[in-house]
Amino acid sequence: MSNFKESRTEELKGYVKLYRPMVASIVNSAKSDNKYILNESDIDDILQDTIIVLYEKKNNPSFRLTSQESTFVYSIAKNKTMELLRKKGKTMPLNEDYDLEDTDYEHDDTKNLKEKFLAECISVMEGSKKLVLQMYFFDNCSMKMIAESLSLASDRVAITQMYRAKEFLFGCISKKLKNGR
Repeated sequence: MSNFKESRTEELKGYVKLYRPMVASIVNSAKSDNKYILNESDIDDILQDTIIVLYEKKNNPSFRLTSQESTFVYSIAKNKTMELLRKKGKTMPLNEDYDLEDTDYEHDDTKNLKEKFLAECISVMEGSKKLVLQMYFFDNCSMKMIAESLSLASDRVAITQMYRAKEFLFGCISKKLKNGR
């Protein structure tokens, strides 16, 4: 029994060593927009929560990993970070690859423009992408609940729709910011 406990401890330590830089990067990218909201202890909390989910899933015989483990961990950590920000009353950019701050406008004007453009872009979004986005961010529904509610084939389809909605929004907002309208 002692060897089992030691091997499990070593496995968990390996996860910490392997995935802490990734989690730190995710939290720090959110931290740059919310300087005083997130701190270093949040990295450890999110890492711990992420590893617990990974460990439980990997030890569940009915669970089947359909992506690389690192991709799965990234998704968990990103969701845990967004969840923490929501609890603290803040939001995280949907995709940190987009820099919507790169304009000639003053910061407050840019924030107001982004909010205006976000509302405009959501209003022109079509179909299930819009519904998935609304259900996830405004109704706090899980992807499984969204898939069931919208009669989608699986929660993976809901995730794909969410990804496409995010891409649409960032493209739309970026275009509007560049054009200034």
